[in-house]
Amino acid sequence: MELSEIYIVLLFLVVFLISISFLIFFYIRKLEKKIADYNQENLIKYQRSRLENSVYEATEKLVLDDRHFADLNHLILDASAYKDLTSKLNVPNRSYFEELGIKEEDFYIQKKLATCLMPFSKKYKSIYDVIVHSCSFNGFKCRRTDDELIENNSNLRRFIVSLILQAEVVIAVIDGRNPNVMYEVGLAHAIGKLVIIVVKRDNSNEIPENLKGNRLVVYRSEDDLYEQLNHTLAAIEYEK
Repeated sequence: MELSEIYIVLLFLVVFLISISFLIFFYIRKLEKKIADYNQENLIKYQRSRLENSVYEATEKLVLDDRHFADLNHLILDASAYKDLTSKLNVPNRSYFEELGIKEEDFYIQKKLATCLMPFSKKYKSIYDVIVHSCSFNGFKCRRTDDELIENNSNLRRFIVSLILQAEVVIAVIDGRNPNVMYEVGLAHAIGKLVIIVVKRDNSNEIPENLKGNRLVVYRSEDDLYEQLNHTLAAIEYEK
């Protein structure tokens, strides 16, 4: 092999090694960015979870007092009290839904579907399990608004509204006064859905008379919730 050919081969090897080095460099940078984004996302989720838990704990202490409990929840309690248990199977003005991309064919009721509105904090998992068990016992399929992985907030809102639209009954856990749950409860009320409000009370406190609406389940334990919710779901009548 001539000297010039050796130089060409060496030059090719050098160029090849440099190219490989650049590829490895950019791959490592891209991987580092993904790791950084992942860590940042997890940090935000962790901080949000800590903040929500702190709010829930503070709210639970605050609502131990009967007067404060009524003050904090009066809008929902007023809407829940003195109402019958008739499930209305029709929907009013549809412009709001059209803006979300919800079409005519989406306006249907799934027989025996209960949509559960509640905080997604892990501390409420056992409560959700009780609700699912009670729904199943009464022939209802229970779905929650985090059942599916949603790409963005717009699609999430459409998914939540669709679940509320399709439900025969909406069960809302207002423990912690989660703003998303409050928004969804207001939406369900505006649509005209049958909404059952679920909220926990301290065992040592007597339930005020004005909180004993037909659509309000004030429970003292998970067993109590299961018993009361069974009774409430069994009492539902349907519009003919």
